[in-house]
Amino acid sequence: MSKQLESILQRQDEYVPKSARIPYVPISFVCGKGAKLYDCDGNEYIDFLASASSANIGHGNEEIAQAVYGQMTDLSQYISAYFPSGPMIDLAEKVSHMTGRPDMMVSFSCTGSASIDGAIKYARGYTGRPKIVSFSESYHGSTYGAISVSKLTNSMRRKIGPLLPECETFHYPTCLRCQYHQKPEACKLDCLEQIRYAFRHYLPADEVAAFLVEPIAGDAGLIVPPARFFQDLAALCRENGILLISDEINQGVGRTGRMFAMDNFGVECDLYVLGKSLGGGLP
Repeated sequence: MSKQLESILQRQDEYVPKSARIPYVPISFVCGKGAKLYDCDGNEYIDFLASASSANIGHGNEEIAQAVYGQMTDLSQYISAYFPSGPMIDLAEKVSHMTGRPDMMVSFSCTGSASIDGAIKYARGYTGRPKIVSFSESYHGSTYGAISVSKLTNSMRRKIGPLLPECETFHYPTCLRCQYHQKPEACKLDCLEQIRYAFRHYLPADEVAAFLVEPIAGDAGLIVPPARFFQDLAALCRENGILLISDEINQGVGRTGRMFAMDNFGVECDLYVLGKSLGGGLP
Protein backbone atom coordinates (compact mmCIF):
# COMPACT_ATOMS: atom_id res chain seq x y z
CA MET A 1 0.00 0.00 0.00
CA SER A 2 1.42 3.39 -0.98
CA LYS A 3 1.94 6.17 1.55
CA GLN A 4 -0.62 8.32 -0.29
CA LEU A 5 -3.34 5.69 -0.04
CA GLU A 6 -2.39 4.91 3.55
CA SER A 7 -2.78 8.61 4.41
CA ILE A 8 -6.21 8.79 2.75
CA LEU A 9 -7.45 5.74 4.63
CA GLN A 10 -6.09 7.06 7.93
CA ARG A 11 -7.81 10.44 7.45
CA GLN A 12 -11.01 8.65 6.51
CA ASP A 13 -10.91 6.79 9.83
CA GLU A 14 -10.43 10.11 11.63
CA TYR A 15 -13.22 12.11 9.97
CA VAL A 16 -15.77 9.77 8.31
CA PRO A 17 -17.85 7.47 10.54
CA LYS A 18 -17.94 3.76 9.78
CA SER A 19 -21.73 3.97 9.56
CA ALA A 20 -21.33 6.03 6.36
CA ARG A 21 -19.09 3.46 4.67
CA ILE A 22 -19.48 0.09 2.97
CA PRO A 23 -15.81 -0.72 2.25
CA TYR A 24 -15.01 -3.29 -0.42
CA VAL A 25 -11.30 -2.87 -1.15
CA PRO A 26 -8.82 -0.11 -0.21
CA ILE A 27 -8.84 1.93 -3.44
CA SER A 28 -9.14 5.71 -3.79
CA PHE A 29 -10.08 6.94 -7.26
CA VAL A 30 -8.92 10.36 -8.42
CA CYS A 31 -10.14 10.57 -12.03
CA GLY A 32 -11.85 8.72 -14.83
CA LYS A 33 -12.35 8.76 -18.57
CA GLY A 34 -15.18 6.92 -20.23
CA ALA A 35 -15.35 3.45 -18.66
CA LYS A 36 -11.88 3.72 -17.13
CA LEU A 37 -10.97 4.76 -13.59
CA TYR A 38 -7.58 5.71 -12.14
CA ASP A 39 -6.62 5.53 -8.48
CA CYS A 40 -4.28 7.70 -6.45
CA ASP A 41 -1.36 5.40 -7.35
CA GLY A 42 -1.98 5.62 -11.10
CA ASN A 43 -3.51 2.14 -11.47
CA GLU A 44 -6.13 1.73 -14.22
CA TYR A 45 -9.46 -0.05 -13.76
CA ILE A 46 -12.52 -0.81 -15.88
CA ASP A 47 -15.58 0.56 -14.09
CA PHE A 48 -18.12 -2.26 -14.11
CA LEU A 49 -19.81 -0.72 -11.04
CA ALA A 50 -20.58 2.61 -12.78
CA SER A 51 -20.42 4.36 -9.41
CA ALA A 52 -23.30 2.27 -8.03
CA SER A 53 -25.27 2.65 -11.28
CA SER A 54 -25.06 6.45 -11.43
CA ALA A 55 -22.31 6.95 -14.04
CA ASN A 56 -24.39 5.80 -17.00
CA ILE A 57 -22.53 8.03 -19.49
CA GLY A 58 -19.06 7.26 -18.19
CA HIS A 59 -16.54 9.61 -16.62
CA GLY A 60 -14.90 12.81 -17.80
CA ASN A 61 -17.54 13.62 -20.42
CA GLU A 62 -16.50 17.03 -21.80
CA GLU A 63 -19.95 17.94 -23.10
CA ILE A 64 -21.49 17.35 -19.68
CA ALA A 65 -18.62 19.14 -17.92
CA GLN A 66 -19.10 22.23 -20.10
CA ALA A 67 -22.85 22.24 -19.51
CA VAL A 68 -22.34 22.02 -15.75
CA TYR A 69 -19.65 24.72 -15.86
CA GLY A 70 -21.89 27.01 -17.88
CA GLN A 71 -24.78 26.65 -15.45
CA MET A 72 -22.55 27.11 -12.41
CA THR A 73 -21.13 30.28 -13.96
CA ASP A 74 -24.64 31.70 -14.42
CA LEU A 75 -26.38 30.44 -11.29
CA SER A 76 -25.61 27.30 -9.32
CA GLN A 77 -29.24 27.07 -8.21
CA TYR A 78 -31.99 29.10 -6.60
CA ILE A 79 -34.85 27.62 -4.63
CA SER A 80 -37.26 26.44 -7.30
CA ALA A 81 -40.13 25.91 -4.86
CA TYR A 82 -40.30 29.70 -4.54
CA PHE A 83 -39.31 30.83 -8.03
CA PRO A 84 -39.62 28.93 -11.35
CA SER A 85 -36.40 27.92 -13.07
CA GLY A 86 -36.29 27.59 -16.86
CA PRO A 87 -33.73 24.75 -17.05
CA MET A 88 -35.57 22.77 -14.38
CA ILE A 89 -38.87 23.14 -16.25
CA ASP A 90 -37.11 22.10 -19.49
CA LEU A 91 -35.95 18.90 -17.80
CA ALA A 92 -39.38 18.28 -16.26
CA GLU A 93 -40.92 18.55 -19.72
CA LYS A 94 -38.41 16.10 -21.21
CA VAL A 95 -38.90 13.57 -18.43
CA SER A 96 -42.67 13.89 -18.71
CA HIS A 97 -42.52 13.24 -22.46
CA MET A 98 -40.32 10.19 -21.81
CA THR A 99 -43.31 8.49 -20.19
CA GLY A 100 -45.48 8.96 -23.28
CA ARG A 101 -48.27 10.16 -20.98
CA PRO A 102 -49.70 13.69 -21.33
CA ASP A 103 -50.76 13.79 -17.65
CA MET A 104 -47.35 13.07 -16.10
CA MET A 105 -45.80 15.75 -13.89
CA VAL A 106 -42.29 15.75 -12.43
CA SER A 107 -41.06 16.47 -8.91
CA PHE A 108 -37.31 16.80 -8.27
CA SER A 109 -35.26 15.66 -5.31
CA CYS A 110 -31.56 15.33 -4.48
CA THR A 111 -31.22 11.54 -4.10
CA GLY A 112 -32.98 8.33 -5.03
CA SER A 113 -33.71 7.60 -1.37
CA ALA A 114 -35.34 11.00 -0.87
CA SER A 115 -37.35 10.45 -4.05
CA ILE A 116 -38.73 7.21 -2.61
CA ASP A 117 -39.76 9.16 0.48
CA GLY A 118 -41.48 11.64 -1.82
CA ALA A 119 -43.33 8.84 -3.62
CA ILE A 120 -44.58 7.49 -0.29
CA LYS A 121 -45.86 10.94 0.69
CA TYR A 122 -47.53 11.48 -2.70
CA ALA A 123 -49.22 8.08 -2.55
CA ARG A 124 -50.54 8.57 0.97
CA GLY A 125 -51.58 12.15 0.31
CA TYR A 126 -53.36 11.37 -2.96
CA THR A 127 -55.22 8.27 -1.79
CA GLY A 128 -55.76 9.23 1.85
CA ARG A 129 -54.68 5.70 2.75
CA PRO A 130 -51.84 4.74 5.14
CA LYS A 131 -50.36 1.44 3.97
CA ILE A 132 -47.42 1.01 1.60
CA VAL A 133 -46.65 -2.49 0.31
CA SER A 134 -43.18 -3.54 -0.81
CA PHE A 135 -41.51 -6.90 -1.41
CA SER A 136 -39.02 -9.21 0.27
CA GLU A 137 -35.33 -8.62 -0.48
CA SER A 138 -36.11 -5.19 -1.91
CA TYR A 139 -33.80 -2.21 -1.51
CA HIS A 140 -35.22 1.27 -2.03
CA GLY A 141 -32.76 3.51 -0.19
CA SER A 142 -31.49 4.55 3.22
CA THR A 143 -33.56 7.57 4.33
CA TYR A 144 -36.19 6.73 6.95
CA GLY A 145 -39.07 6.15 4.55
CA ALA A 146 -36.92 4.32 2.01
CA ILE A 147 -35.30 2.02 4.57
CA SER A 148 -38.70 1.28 6.11
CA VAL A 149 -39.92 -0.18 2.81
CA SER A 150 -36.59 -1.92 2.07
CA LYS A 151 -36.61 -5.56 3.12
CA LEU A 152 -33.13 -6.74 2.20
CA THR A 153 -30.74 -6.38 5.11
CA ASN A 154 -31.01 -6.20 8.88
CA SER A 155 -27.75 -4.31 9.26
CA MET A 156 -29.16 -1.04 7.88
CA ARG A 157 -32.36 -1.30 9.95
CA ARG A 158 -30.88 -2.36 13.27
CA LYS A 159 -31.14 -0.04 16.30
CA ILE A 160 -32.67 2.91 14.41
CA GLY A 161 -36.36 2.20 15.06
CA PRO A 162 -39.15 2.77 15.22
CA LEU A 163 -39.31 2.84 11.44
CA LEU A 164 -42.14 4.19 9.32
CA PRO A 165 -45.41 2.46 10.32
CA GLU A 166 -47.97 0.79 8.03
CA CYS A 167 -45.39 -0.84 5.75
CA GLU A 168 -46.41 -4.30 4.58
CA THR A 169 -44.34 -6.98 2.82
CA PHE A 170 -44.99 -9.83 0.38
CA HIS A 171 -42.70 -12.33 -1.34
CA TYR A 172 -41.05 -11.04 -4.50
CA PRO A 173 -41.68 -13.33 -7.51
CA THR A 174 -38.31 -15.05 -7.56
CA CYS A 175 -38.78 -17.94 -9.95
CA LEU A 176 -35.25 -19.33 -9.53
CA ARG A 177 -35.92 -20.00 -5.84
CA CYS A 178 -39.70 -19.95 -5.72
CA GLN A 179 -41.15 -19.66 -2.21
CA TYR A 180 -44.05 -21.85 -3.37
CA HIS A 181 -41.97 -24.55 -5.10
CA GLN A 182 -43.62 -23.92 -8.47
CA LYS A 183 -42.07 -24.59 -11.88
CA PRO A 184 -42.32 -21.76 -14.44
CA GLU A 185 -44.21 -23.91 -16.95
CA ALA A 186 -46.89 -24.80 -14.36
CA CYS A 187 -46.83 -21.62 -12.26
CA LYS A 188 -50.19 -20.42 -10.95
CA LEU A 189 -48.75 -17.16 -9.60
CA ASP A 190 -49.08 -18.10 -5.94
CA CYS A 191 -46.95 -15.01 -5.29
CA LEU A 192 -49.94 -12.94 -6.42
CA GLU A 193 -52.46 -15.15 -4.64
CA GLN A 194 -50.71 -14.33 -1.33
CA ILE A 195 -51.81 -10.72 -1.87
CA ARG A 196 -55.40 -11.64 -2.70
CA TYR A 197 -55.47 -13.85 0.40
CA ALA A 198 -54.26 -10.94 2.52
CA PHE A 199 -56.92 -8.66 1.05
CA ARG A 200 -59.60 -11.20 1.98
CA HIS A 201 -58.39 -11.90 5.53
CA TYR A 202 -56.16 -9.34 7.21
CA LEU A 203 -55.10 -6.46 4.95
CA PRO A 204 -58.04 -4.28 3.86
CA ALA A 205 -57.39 -3.26 0.26
CA ASP A 206 -59.04 0.10 0.85
CA GLU A 207 -56.31 0.94 3.37
CA VAL A 208 -53.47 0.34 0.88
CA ALA A 209 -52.12 3.48 -0.76
CA ALA A 210 -49.58 1.88 -3.08
CA PHE A 211 -47.49 -1.08 -4.11
CA LEU A 212 -43.83 -0.15 -4.44
CA VAL A 213 -41.92 -2.52 -6.74
CA GLU A 214 -38.55 -2.91 -8.38
CA PRO A 215 -39.10 -4.02 -12.01
CA ILE A 216 -35.94 -6.06 -11.54
CA ALA A 217 -34.86 -6.86 -7.99
CA GLY A 218 -31.40 -5.29 -8.02
CA ASP A 219 -29.68 -5.96 -4.70
CA ALA A 220 -31.48 -9.31 -4.40
CA GLY A 221 -29.45 -10.55 -7.37
CA LEU A 222 -30.93 -8.98 -10.54
CA ILE A 223 -34.09 -11.09 -10.40
CA VAL A 224 -36.41 -10.68 -13.41
CA PRO A 225 -40.05 -11.60 -12.60
CA PRO A 226 -42.50 -13.03 -15.13
CA ALA A 227 -44.34 -10.31 -17.06
CA ARG A 228 -47.76 -11.65 -16.11
CA PHE A 229 -47.02 -11.05 -12.42
CA PHE A 230 -46.68 -7.31 -12.98
CA GLN A 231 -49.59 -7.27 -15.42
CA ASP A 232 -51.89 -9.00 -12.92
CA LEU A 233 -50.58 -6.86 -10.06
CA ALA A 234 -51.35 -3.72 -12.06
CA ALA A 235 -54.89 -5.00 -12.70
CA LEU A 236 -55.34 -5.80 -8.99
CA CYS A 237 -54.22 -2.27 -8.11
CA ARG A 238 -56.69 -0.73 -10.56
CA GLU A 239 -59.53 -2.85 -9.17
CA ASN A 240 -58.86 -1.55 -5.67
CA GLY A 241 -57.86 2.07 -6.31
CA ILE A 242 -54.26 1.36 -5.31
CA LEU A 243 -51.32 3.18 -6.91
CA LEU A 244 -48.48 1.23 -8.54
CA ILE A 245 -45.04 2.78 -8.01
CA SER A 246 -42.06 1.60 -10.06
CA ASP A 247 -38.65 2.11 -8.45
CA GLU A 248 -36.56 2.77 -11.58
CA ILE A 249 -33.54 4.16 -9.74
CA ASN A 250 -31.30 1.23 -10.63
CA GLN A 251 -32.75 0.16 -13.98
CA GLY A 252 -34.54 3.14 -15.53
CA VAL A 253 -33.42 5.71 -18.10
CA GLY A 254 -32.59 3.20 -20.82
CA ARG A 255 -30.48 0.70 -18.92
CA THR A 256 -32.67 -2.29 -19.88
CA GLY A 257 -33.08 -1.19 -23.50
CA ARG A 258 -36.36 0.60 -22.75
CA MET A 259 -36.66 4.05 -21.23
CA PHE A 260 -38.39 2.60 -18.18
CA ALA A 261 -37.63 -0.92 -16.99
CA MET A 262 -41.34 -1.54 -16.36
CA ASP A 263 -41.98 -0.97 -20.08
CA ASN A 264 -40.42 -4.40 -20.67
CA PHE A 265 -43.43 -5.96 -18.94
CA GLY A 266 -46.08 -3.98 -20.80
CA VAL A 267 -47.20 -2.25 -17.61
CA GLU A 268 -48.04 1.42 -17.06
CA CYS A 269 -47.44 2.71 -13.53
CA ASP A 270 -48.88 5.65 -11.62
CA LEU A 271 -45.53 6.90 -10.31
CA TYR A 272 -41.99 6.33 -11.57
CA VAL A 273 -39.07 7.02 -9.28
CA LEU A 274 -35.88 7.86 -11.16
CA GLY A 275 -32.38 8.59 -9.92
CA LYS A 276 -28.69 7.80 -10.24
CA SER A 277 -28.03 7.87 -13.99
CA LEU A 278 -30.64 10.59 -14.61
CA GLY A 279 -28.27 13.01 -12.87
CA GLY A 280 -25.01 11.17 -13.47
CA GLY A 281 -24.07 11.63 -9.82
CA LEU A 282 -25.22 15.26 -9.61
CA PRO A 283 -28.52 16.27 -7.92
